[in-house]
Amino acid sequence: MANDDLLVQLAAVLAVGGQAIWPENEQSQSLRNRLPKAVQEWVKLESLEGVSSRSSQCWLVHASRQDLEALIAAAASRPGSIVSLIALQPANDRIPLHLLMVERSISTNTAAAGGNASLMMLDA
Repeated sequence: MANDDLLVQLAAVLAVGGQAIWPENEQSQSLRNRLPKAVQEWVKLESLEGVSSRSSQCWLVHASRQDLEALIAAAASRPGSIVSLIALQPANDRIPLHLLMVERSISTNTAAAGGNASLMMLDA
């Protein structure tokens, strides 16, 4: 994977508040070491097996067709929830940031807790 692709991925992941996980190899280690210390904290180096065992919801990769097949197999065989795989061709810098976001909806049933006391105290 090219250094430019790793840096584009890092920018995208940091833009949405995520954690970057780069392949554990000399190239990635060298690039990580050249980053500012504050940015290095957001980049972890791991093997594909290590990444496959993590609880992650999305993988962003730049990969050739051959490399992509191995990544798809790793994503499909991991335990837990289904992982979204955003696969881009090498040198593609048009990352769909909205796909890196996870929406969560929380609903609180105030009736079950005795109602909303602050609403009952309002003057009509």
